[in-house]
Amino acid sequence: TDLDGKQFGPWFYAPFLTSFVTPTFFGFLVGPSYPNRRKDGELGGLVVEKCKFLQESGCKGMCLNICKIPAQQFFKDELGVPLTVSPNFVTQECQWSFGEDPLP
Repeated sequence: TDLDGKQFGPWFYAPFLTSFVTPTFFGFLVGPSYPNRRKDGELGGLVVEKCKFLQESGCKGMCLNICKIPAQQFFKDELGVPLTVSPNFVTQECQWSFGEDPLP
């Protein structure tokens, strides 16, 4: 939020709200998903049950370079909400944790 040149936020509820509304607008791209808790137990997690992108491409490199890294950068740089994306290449499930800074 921007007020007289000072930036405030993201608000404390941004990770939870993002995980709550994302399944509605995100399903066409990655498949069915549902909110859950992040690794730290806080609200703000999202599980993609079977990632369409990973199923169709079958490529870990494409997953990391076309989905994971750009998504983390977009949410941090454009929306001001840190995001950690943790794909599971065996189950093709993916954990999105809004409000968690990704490892460098």
